This record gives sequence, C-alpha cells and structure tokens, in this order.
Amino acid sequence: MSKARLIKRNEVTEQQEKEERRAASQPSVFQATMESVVRWAREKRRIEPPNAREKFAALFAQPQPE
Repeated sequence: MSKARLIKRNEVTEQQEKEERRAASQPSVFQATMESVVRWAREKRRIEPPNAREKFAALFAQPQPE
C-alpha cells in the first residue's frame, strides 16, 4: 500500500501554470495538423461552394457501363 501525499494549493496552481506555459509555447503536432486542415477546408469552401443536390446525387450514382 502506498502513502497518500498532501498536495498544497499553491503546488496545484504552480503545476497548472507550468502545463499551460508548456502548452502555449509549443503547439502539438495534432493541433498544428488540425489548424492546417481547418484552414484548407475553409479555403476550399470559399473557392468552391458546395452544391447540396449534386453532392447527394453523387452518393447514389451508379457507374455507367461503356
């Protein structure tokens, strides 16, 4: 059995501040990837507005035999 350790209030705030500083200083790979994907999606939507009817029809389109 392990002993419980008393955590003081100021230790908790110091740990949280350290984690926040570390997270703010270096964006993670996941965050950078998500930001680039979101930017790409916005740009794509701005250039090419979606046509709902065409998109829906494309879901059920059957390949045409030649």
